[in-house]
Amino acid sequence: MLQFIINHNNQVAVGEVTKAVMTFGPTSDYDYVLEGVKNASFTLLLESKSFRVLPIDAKTVKTIKGKFNTELSQPEVFIGNDLYIIFIPMGRAKVETASTIKDWNFEKLPKCPTNERYPQELLDFLLGSVGVEQGGLFYKQNGVLKILGQKNLNLRSGSTLILNRFLEQNSKQAIIKLNFETHTMLFQAGLAHRNFILIRTILDKATEVILYVPEPEKENALPSGVLSTILCLASHGLSMHLAYQMNKLIFSRNTMEMEDDYYWGQSEVMQRIKRIADKLKETDLSILIQGETGTGKEGLAQYLAKGKKIVSLNCASIPHNLFESILFGHEKGSFTGAIKKQIGKIEEAHEGVLFLDEIAELPLDMQGKLLRFLQSGLVEPVGGKEKKVKVRVIAATHGDLSLMISKGKFREDLYFRINEANIKLPSLRERSCDIVPLAMFFLSDSIRRNNLLEKYFSKDAHIFLESRPWKGNIRELRSIVRRVALLSEKDIVDSLDLEQYMEGNLVVENEYPLDLNLAKKMLINNQVKRALQITKGNKTQAAKLLGITGRTFFRIISDDKTDNYDLDSDSDVTPVEINH
Repeated sequence: MLQFIINHNNQVAVGEVTKAVMTFGPTSDYDYVLEGVKNASFTLLLESKSFRVLPIDAKTVKTIKGKFNTELSQPEVFIGNDLYIIFIPMGRAKVETASTIKDWNFEKLPKCPTNERYPQELLDFLLGSVGVEQGGLFYKQNGVLKILGQKNLNLRSGSTLILNRFLEQNSKQAIIKLNFETHTMLFQAGLAHRNFILIRTILDKATEVILYVPEPEKENALPSGVLSTILCLASHGLSMHLAYQMNKLIFSRNTMEMEDDYYWGQSEVMQRIKRIADKLKETDLSILIQGETGTGKEGLAQYLAKGKKIVSLNCASIPHNLFESILFGHEKGSFTGAIKKQIGKIEEAHEGVLFLDEIAELPLDMQGKLLRFLQSGLVEPVGGKEKKVKVRVIAATHGDLSLMISKGKFREDLYFRINEANIKLPSLRERSCDIVPLAMFFLSDSIRRNNLLEKYFSKDAHIFLESRPWKGNIRELRSIVRRVALLSEKDIVDSLDLEQYMEGNLVVENEYPLDLNLAKKMLINNQVKRALQITKGNKTQAAKLLGITGRTFFRIISDDKTDNYDLDSDSDVTPVEINH
């Protein structure tokens, strides 16, 4: 008999396989329906007294990772996207009895990764199910070991350092045995004389989770192999918990104020601009806002309007022959096609703010008429009479008005009139400490607006976000994050997800040659370059992201005879800071 445990999107199901042939798949055509799981179908085949898992189609082996077509002689884990399946053979080992397995109530597995006590609740579940009163749950990230939860362990100053040394000395072992003397050296024993084990499972290339428990006794206890599979079952939730905690920490360090859809962040340059804006919004000065496309010029104009009515006009989107009518208005019948009276944007903004975006696109003849209004306060609609209008003008541009003046494309007198005060918004590259908090806000905002399941950024996603040039600035960042929120099926968004949904980053057919050796080399070199880009040239951290040793990494870049890598970089001397 074979028991299976399925965890899909933190929903746990337990069942038994007693048929000679049993099929699993996404539709009702299969014996067991894997609801919500795409491109995954397989058969459990009973051969004499052993089971095998056979994929039904080629897509399955790409969707689910595990030991297909191998005799299941011990508990095995099959992992897919948001899917964990554990198969536990029954009766082959004396300790793996049906009654022992059934004593585990998998419905009691903690299911809320955002809960602060999630790791401790998971540890309590594991210890309670095994029937012991002592143990710990640790995670190791980028070489540093930290504790997630503990019970009856007397943590000493060097406990985690010594424990980490054992893990490094046995880096290839999933289960490491420690005798009672070693345990006493690490922690206060406090219980009966007993050996202990370390059970590790990988969360990602930089992170693993370690369970520290007494070694199972020969009778009335689950073997360490089953404990390992249960820990693997819970690892997805732990991944979410760690990502959530990391994102929450960054939010707390970078508290963002949101006023009229504008997000200040915590960078020094933006805080200085906010102080200037707070002074200017109390005045009636005309303001010129400059900055690259997407830096938030209209958002700043709304902030400066201080709750007053604001009328916006994008000068780059209006045909030349309609400028005067749209800006100043017209009377009915004043020209062919004027079938009714139209209020101009200036008059519409009376007692409020007129925001002229991309003012550099304003035609020269309209520049003169706008200057006359700014000097006199009088508006003359086409075919109508002058009228007094009180309006504050805020203009914005990404162009160089000084250069346009020298070329005779922009009036100098208008420039001085709209530039009574000037604010230059920095690019996102100049305020890199705000990139991740902004991305996190856009992610949570998209999830809330579209009623989606929660998603969080992984640590390498943070590094990727901070390493991008963001030529489109905040607008580009928001667009990509929203796309990921809507299209990605993963709840932990990593750098690969972000890169996949970047504009112009689609896979090109026939990008690699048919020569497999050459194609493999090209793929490896491309991945190395990506890792260097994410870590800002730090080769040590790039090797960790790729999951290879430093020696292998340097061999790869040494074998490449091109100039693809910055081999003269001294960035290894000062590693990139990953722990935010």
